[in-house]
Amino acid sequence: MNLLEKTKRNHGLEHASISLLMPYLLRSKVVAGYSVSSGFLILAKIDTDFVESAVNEALNRVNQGDKTLVISDHCGTNILVAALITTIVSMASFKNKRKRGSFFRSLTLSTLGLVFSVPLGKVVQKKYTTSADLSTLSVIKVSRIDFLNFTFHWVQTKFE
Repeated sequence: MNLLEKTKRNHGLEHASISLLMPYLLRSKVVAGYSVSSGFLILAKIDTDFVESAVNEALNRVNQGDKTLVISDHCGTNILVAALITTIVSMASFKNKRKRGSFFRSLTLSTLGLVFSVPLGKVVQKKYTTSADLSTLSVIKVSRIDFLNFTFHWVQTKFE
């Protein structure tokens, strides 16, 4: 399995894990994740035992068919899709500088682009940036890293 496929699967487990942690993170203003081929980071001020429990439950639930956990409304992919769409429609609407109303056309098209970017971002996640196929993934360990005023949890994974 190549590095991209491993990263997509870790990204899916990251989303599923954070989704299960969300009820415990309501007091915390900061939560984020970042996936690579060998695991993922969760940035959150929460006990590592909770993280480990959520990761294991997420892995089990996804492997038992709860594939919806791997798609997140808060994913950076959604932000990237929104930025790309609004940039393209803004540039296109200002292409002809002589026409009046370019600003308002750009504003309207950008707003529509943002509205459509939400479902499109989920499609991009499902097809390109996450995977719900976690059947060969196993969790090696969950480690806590405290740096300055931040708490990270490194979830190390492997594939069989």
